[in-house]
Amino acid sequence: MPGGWAIRKRVERGVIMRCEQRCEHCTLNLHGESPRVHHIKPLEDGGAHTLANLIVLCPNCSWKLKNGDIDQATLKQIIDEKELENTRINNLAAREIDEWFISLDNTVIYLV
Repeated sequence: MPGGWAIRKRVERGVIMRCEQRCEHCTLNLHGESPRVHHIKPLEDGGAHTLANLIVLCPNCSWKLKNGDIDQATLKQIIDEKELENTRINNLAAREIDEWFISLDNTVIYLV
C-alpha cells in the first residue's frame, strides 16, 4: 500500500490530468505555464486532498482567488460538473497516471 506522500502526488497528478492542461476556471491553455492546484475547501477547514476538492488554476485566476475575486462556491460548481471525470481518474492504475505525467515535459505543479 503506498504511503501518504505517494497518494498525495497521485492525486495532484490526477487533477492535472483532469484539467487537460487548461485552467479549470477561465480555460486558459496552461502549456508553458505552471498550474496552481488549490484546495476548494482548505485542509485547515476540514477539506480533503481529493480530486473533488482540488482545482487547477492559471496564475491569474490563482491571484484572483487569493484576492477574493473568485469564490469557493463557483469553484465547487466547476468541479462538481466533473464528477464523471474524477471517477474515471480515480479508477486508473497508479502506473497509468504516473506514465501520463512523465510524458509531460518538465511540468511544475504549485500546490497553493
